[in-house]
Amino acid sequence: MGRAEQAGLKSRSITRQAGLRLIFSLGLFVLLLGVSSYELYSIALQKSAHERTEDLASFYRGRLTQLDREWELQAGDFKNRLEFTRLLEDRKISATNLQAFMTVQGANRRFQHMLIQKRDGDKIFDFGRALDIEGISLPSGQENGWYRSGTGGKLYRVFVVPIWLGDSGNGRMAVLYEIDNALLFNLATPGITLTAMNGGSFIASSAGQSGLERDNRSTADDVEAKEIPWSPDDAGNTTLRIEAPIKVLFSTTELVVGAAAIPVVDGLILWFTLGFWLMGNSRRIKSLGSAVKEFAANNRPTAALEEQLSLACGRQMDEISEVACAIDDMAEQTHRLRFQSEALLRRNQTLMQNSMDGIHVLDIRGDIVEANDAFCRMLGYTPEEMASLNVADIDAQWTAEELQIRIKALIGKSAKFETVHRRKDGSLIDVEVSVNGMEIDGQCFLLASSHDITDRKHAEQMQRESERRKDEFLAMLAHELRNPLVPIRNAAHIIGQLGLDEPKIKWAQELIEGQVNHLARMVDDLLDVSRIAQGKIMLHREEVELSTLVDQLMQSVGQLAEDKGIRLVVRLPEQPVCLLGDPVRLSQVLFNLMDNAIKYTQEGGRIELVARMHGQEVEISVQDNGMGITAELLPQVFDLFQQDERTLERAKGGLGIGLTLVQRLVGLHGGRVEARSEGAGQGATFTVWLSAWEQPEHPAVPDNAGKNSPTAGMRVMVVDDDYAVSDSTAMLLELEGYTVCVADTGQSALEQIPVFRPQVVLLDIGMKDMDGFAIVKKLRELPEGRDLCVVAVTGYADEKTRSLALASGFSYFMVKPMSFDMLRDLLARKVGTVPDLV
Repeated sequence: MGRAEQAGLKSRSITRQAGLRLIFSLGLFVLLLGVSSYELYSIALQKSAHERTEDLASFYRGRLTQLDREWELQAGDFKNRLEFTRLLEDRKISATNLQAFMTVQGANRRFQHMLIQKRDGDKIFDFGRALDIEGISLPSGQENGWYRSGTGGKLYRVFVVPIWLGDSGNGRMAVLYEIDNALLFNLATPGITLTAMNGGSFIASSAGQSGLERDNRSTADDVEAKEIPWSPDDAGNTTLRIEAPIKVLFSTTELVVGAAAIPVVDGLILWFTLGFWLMGNSRRIKSLGSAVKEFAANNRPTAALEEQLSLACGRQMDEISEVACAIDDMAEQTHRLRFQSEALLRRNQTLMQNSMDGIHVLDIRGDIVEANDAFCRMLGYTPEEMASLNVADIDAQWTAEELQIRIKALIGKSAKFETVHRRKDGSLIDVEVSVNGMEIDGQCFLLASSHDITDRKHAEQMQRESERRKDEFLAMLAHELRNPLVPIRNAAHIIGQLGLDEPKIKWAQELIEGQVNHLARMVDDLLDVSRIAQGKIMLHREEVELSTLVDQLMQSVGQLAEDKGIRLVVRLPEQPVCLLGDPVRLSQVLFNLMDNAIKYTQEGGRIELVARMHGQEVEISVQDNGMGITAELLPQVFDLFQQDERTLERAKGGLGIGLTLVQRLVGLHGGRVEARSEGAGQGATFTVWLSAWEQPEHPAVPDNAGKNSPTAGMRVMVVDDDYAVSDSTAMLLELEGYTVCVADTGQSALEQIPVFRPQVVLLDIGMKDMDGFAIVKKLRELPEGRDLCVVAVTGYADEKTRSLALASGFSYFMVKPMSFDMLRDLLARKVGTVPDLV
């Protein structure tokens, strides 16, 4: 009812109304005392009787469960006895023997009937009272149920258990217990009548036939009745009816005292205590109401408010006094909080408007409820225009439906994400949005702060572009560095092939080859560090013996150590040690460790390579007695471009990437590496741990690959636009006995192939007039080139170029400068597995 409607009502004193009602209630109380006492007594008695009946029902539920469990155990026990005799496994044993067995059981057989069926339901044997039953069919997975005889109307509890029938496999044994008067009589407690019901029919009663006849009539008023299901899985079809007379549920003393005491005592206490108390409190409540009106009118503490609250409190400390004190406190706090909230509102508005980020508030529909000046400036809208927008109007990354889903998901949560806002002029800006979902007065809002990250995004794009250009530069650098290495290596090899005995010439040839190999390894290391950092390197794992890797290592570094007079000591386990890894990369790890040790060990020093097995791990240590590592440098020894004692003379040489590459390659293999040193001049030890691989037993297979002599006169075409590369390669091949044809353009190569009919083509990918991918595509279209062995030769050693080359039609892939031993092996075989990058 509104205030206008209340103003039209006639004012009445609550004190006067209370007095009149109390006088009238006295007479009414005397009149209704007798009726109410009897009704209260009846209600209380019925409720108590019902509660005690529920207790009885709980008792009999447990008793029925116990009975079912006993029957089920008896059925299982009898089944075990019958299986033990193995009478059912022999088809020749007659039913007479089974009947004799059943008779002998005596007291152990408590059921009234038994039925044995095959799996398909055919009856094999039955025993007990004559029943019109051929089989028991229960739902799949159900082990007990009910059976009601069609002739006598008797009810049986059925338990079905699997039983072994020998050759017939598993069958089913059904045991039936009759629900009769004697059973219920044994279950019932004194004074309680139990009746079994099935499908609405009375089956048996603890009171015998008289109990069944009485159960067909309605229950008397002084008897409490309760029906419970016989078992939880019966769904109420078979129930047990419990009848308990009230005189059995209560003693005579309880009935008499309850009937006499309740109405008299309650009535007298109600009258002599409530009347006077109610009249006094009516006056206090009236004062309390006046105080509330005063507070509502002024919304602040006043003298009139204090007076009315004092009258309401009186001289008592009860709920009315507490309400009066609460109103007084509320008036004070409301006045104080109102002042604080106004100050806080002004401060928050100032902070919001002066924030550098765009702050805005969204409702549950995504409408912009409020936005600060920074947000309006960010998007180019006026405050009035912004108030009419929805978040879908300014967000360019998600649809309106997606935004609604995100808004609902953020209610009551906090989140930070990046998105794209659309300005009024249509331009886009990248922003980072921080959102807090909250509920205010039952309404959901999102407080969002948008930070312009356009500059950061631009910087990230520039960084990605810089990384891309760096990769392209490194790849081009490697290609351009490898190209001049090819003729240098070829020239050195040609000098060796000429068989000149002059010591100085032989020394120069070995020096050139060694330096070419060293420069090629430096280029490979530089590119590998870049590829590992970007996750672009792939391992080609296979089984490899540690001894094989060490033998190759000694061949590579033996001359370096000998030149400095360094003694190399190798200690390997007696048993072969196998690793599962990329043999090229593992060789790279060992070479870099050994090269580092040689570099920092003085002439006449000693380096040990020791391998030990620790369970499933292999520990490989490279220890030297050289310059050692200072304590300051040791934590950064694996950092990129880190060298000890870097000077203008660069006495130790190198790029400072070898140990970085070791750490990252070992990490790719799932291992770890550690550096130890006692300090400057104390030597250093680098230890690598790798997982061992259990070597399967294979029969030894002789490896004749690469040892075949080249076919005399094999025709090889060299296609390269760098004359130094093509001419030196051709000369080297001719010294080996091959017939060589040189082409310096892709077109000339395609024209000479039908005439020269080569068996192998060495094709440079980076041709100027036509790249190698286009050449091999056209070559494969020629009849002579369809099955031709074409080897891609390039300075680009990355996995992407290798995969693209093989997919474009190349047969093999080799990296400049080529290892002539591998090239000789390839030409000798002309078929086989694709060699790894050289």
